[in-house]
Amino acid sequence: TPQSAENFRDFVAKNGRGHHVVLHSPGGSLAAGLELGRLFRQHEVSTSVGETVGSAEFVKTIRPGTCASACAYAFLGGVSRSLEISLMLRAEGASGESRLGVHQFFRQAALESAGRQIFTSQDLTDEQKTAATIAVYLASMGVDASLLGLAANAGPDEMYWINRAEADALRVTYAPTDFQPWAIEAHQNGVVAYTRTKDA
Repeated sequence: TPQSAENFRDFVAKNGRGHHVVLHSPGGSLAAGLELGRLFRQHEVSTSVGETVGSAEFVKTIRPGTCASACAYAFLGGVSRSLEISLMLRAEGASGESRLGVHQFFRQAALESAGRQIFTSQDLTDEQKTAATIAVYLASMGVDASLLGLAANAGPDEMYWINRAEADALRVTYAPTDFQPWAIEAHQNGVVAYTRTKDA
């Protein structure tokens, strides 16, 4: 909601930085999702997708969840991002995988009057600015801007569910401390094998 970013600011003011946020939402305000994602990055938050079970103070378990539309953009603000649920917190008997979905951004008026020509050239300018804002956001989060193309494949009342291979290839999911593949190179009179973490 438009209040989500402010609610998160209040949470950080009371609890400090470096938390892990589990997201489960069908979406909402695009602007709020982008702002929340920026705050996640600023405060070094890790993100995952799941539905928490328990009280607000104590999460007992987590089952697979859904993070779609504006929620997906907030998710991308995580320093590390995962669709996996920790086995320690996985709800007993929980099956399936968490899902992350994107679609075209829209204005409610456009959905309500889909067949009418009601927009001005200023509206078209605003739409281009929104697309540019999303592209810049994706780049600043280290996510391949091709994600914007996937989102464009689903209409405002549809959802494009990102598969595991796409999530990895586009850096939608990202574990900065995971290691890159090993490499071998010549060194002095021999060879060395080395690897680096994904964040180098």
